[in-house]
Amino acid sequence: MWTSSFVLVAGGFSLMLFSFFYYIIDVKTYQKWSLPFIWIGTNSILIYVCAHGLFNFESSSQFLFGGVIAKIPLAWQQAGLWLGVLLIQLGVLKFLYDKKWFLKV
Repeated sequence: MWTSSFVLVAGGFSLMLFSFFYYIIDVKTYQKWSLPFIWIGTNSILIYVCAHGLFNFESSSQFLFGGVIAKIPLAWQQAGLWLGVLLIQLGVLKFLYDKKWFLKV
């Protein structure tokens, strides 16, 4: 429910998080940890289109990490599969960022 109190709380929390990350990344210049977010942001449309029709990251993750995923407990296998999807996507995004290939619309 989008009540006025919810909007104020969510807006205030978002402003506090924005201020915190601005201070850490821009003021204190701790920027290395945020590189994956830069990779995602520079080709976000491309990775979205790839994940929703052009490329099956789930089966690729199962193919590449299936042996490792099979060794973890059954309750955690889905988490391992989707962690593999994330690693594949970040690898593709880093490759594109390093080559300076960006999809512009």
